[in-house]
Amino acid sequence: MVPVTVLGPGSNGANTTSAQVGGTGQRSSLHSSLAAIFEVEDNASDDSAYYASLDLEINDVEEHHYLGPGALMHLTLNADQNDSADLNWLNLFIDPQGTAESTTTAELNGHPDPGVQGSGGGQPPRLSYRQVADPKKPVYFLKEPSKVYGLSNASYEAEKAWKVAEEILSHNHNLLGDGQGDAIMQQLINVFVNTTLPALPMINKIRFQASIYAWQGAHPFPHALLVGILAHSAVTVPTLRNIWKDLWAIVLNLLDNEYRHPRLQTLQLAILDIWGRPNLNAAGNHMAICRAIGAAQMLGLHKDSSHWRLPKWERSTRKRIWWLIYVADKWNSLTYGRPSNIPMDTIVPLPTLYDNDDGGQSSDELGSGSDTSFILMCRMTTVLDSLLPILSDSEGEAHDRFTNNRQIIMSVAMDLNKLEENNALNAPPRGSAVTKPGMASLALCHLYLSVRLASLSLDEVLASLVFPLPFNSHPRASSVSHHVTAVIRKVVEFLEGLNAEQFGGFWTPWSSLQLTHSMSLALRLLVRLSSIAPDPGPTKFPASAECFNLIDRFLTVLVASESIWEVAGDALGKMRVLISSMPDLAGLSDLKEKIGLGERQNLQLSENAWTEWLSLLGMEWLNENESNNFPIS
Repeated sequence: MVPVTVLGPGSNGANTTSAQVGGTGQRSSLHSSLAAIFEVEDNASDDSAYYASLDLEINDVEEHHYLGPGALMHLTLNADQNDSADLNWLNLFIDPQGTAESTTTAELNGHPDPGVQGSGGGQPPRLSYRQVADPKKPVYFLKEPSKVYGLSNASYEAEKAWKVAEEILSHNHNLLGDGQGDAIMQQLINVFVNTTLPALPMINKIRFQASIYAWQGAHPFPHALLVGILAHSAVTVPTLRNIWKDLWAIVLNLLDNEYRHPRLQTLQLAILDIWGRPNLNAAGNHMAICRAIGAAQMLGLHKDSSHWRLPKWERSTRKRIWWLIYVADKWNSLTYGRPSNIPMDTIVPLPTLYDNDDGGQSSDELGSGSDTSFILMCRMTTVLDSLLPILSDSEGEAHDRFTNNRQIIMSVAMDLNKLEENNALNAPPRGSAVTKPGMASLALCHLYLSVRLASLSLDEVLASLVFPLPFNSHPRASSVSHHVTAVIRKVVEFLEGLNAEQFGGFWTPWSSLQLTHSMSLALRLLVRLSSIAPDPGPTKFPASAECFNLIDRFLTVLVASESIWEVAGDALGKMRVLISSMPDLAGLSDLKEKIGLGERQNLQLSENAWTEWLSLLGMEWLNENESNNFPIS
């Protein structure tokens, strides 16, 4: 939500009264009456008509909460009344026009809240609401006072936080130079508009620019969101690394305050937080996603608003915010193996090319739109969703999971192939630029799903072996080894094709772990291949030297980009733990030297740190039975 006044002529058709729900009058003939029985009513909102924004109606003392029709009836009939009372009594307790003072449920039960005024004059208190959909399928938003639990000084606190963020940038003399704060802020806003917003379109770009550049009729942009934009974009400027923590501390304080008075800008700030980098607090990110889901459901974003009587920009923004939360929930679940909090069968339709900021005017070609990466990411997440129950099932054996779900896995593989047919998902040629923001990050997510499928196939082979049978005794070990090698090669080639501009582009908060998990798969295969005795005849397995070479190339890219790409720096920190834990293989000392381990054979880590990362990444060579019998055979 961008708090800009919607300009344009027309009448407000948003509020619906019970008088408007009545009949349409008698038909002129019997045939007309018969036709009316089968008449298909068009419930779609008119994009050319003027509708008041549901979100912009929110003020400092009132907010809108979504309520199902049954819940609204439950609230209005909560007071003790005679069952034989006239049904017109209901009109005394509801105010569809929103003209009466908002009341709380406590007032309806005869317990007025001292902080909220009733309708007075001896009249029963009224429940103020707004109905935004077809009367036959109503959608209610209850108007409730926010002072009961909210802070009346939220705007002041946000403005004060914005000034603090300005000072942090302006007084960073050593890196920016005196008086360069304004220039840096403009640079960060430009990064947000050109790099982040196409991949995370939770704000209407046109309305955002109208606020920033003070176009006629535009309201000032919320200061809380501006601070979030600065913190989110600062990651693209390596010289600002020393103030990331300061900026994010301000954002998190503002976000806590926002949740006391939730609205669309609350979720927009939450998305900036969830998708922010570097992702240093995985646990906090998980809780942030859960809290955002709760607020989104309270605001009705989990419902399909396509035909609601709201401005088109608002319907589109609501849909895109919901899908960004949906995407975050699913990828967070895949990355950390935690339950997904949003049902698979969400009723909000997938975003399309016509859910854009230009009034639906868009090219027919998916690859030509600026929001290509966002739409493809949503589609890929629906593919991921069907795979989540398999990958997150830690209770069952890998062999059973693979065998029992073979059809699902094959279906997902085919869906991934279809997505890969889009040229934007292919690995970019070496030295080339990815033209659309977010496409490099999207391609890495696509590769990561291939990595997880390959890892699942390797797990299935290893789970089928009975110790001490050798790895190469399994009939599918050879084909799985070749497949895993091919997947790792694609990841390496993708990384080698990136350039400095792409390193500074948009990446998900899970990108570094996607690289770490890919390296984990490569290291696991290297250990297995190293346990196979050389075959003088035609080999059926990839050479361990080939796998070692891919790992070396993998690390070379990350080490070279660590100073300008925080994703690489975060991934390398975890890879150092993995490589330090490995058995003493030929050439391993060279890899340790490359990533800065030097002569140290092990990192100085606490026992908890070892357990957390090594169990998460499935480093089976540390298991007691196998670590004492290396090489694994």
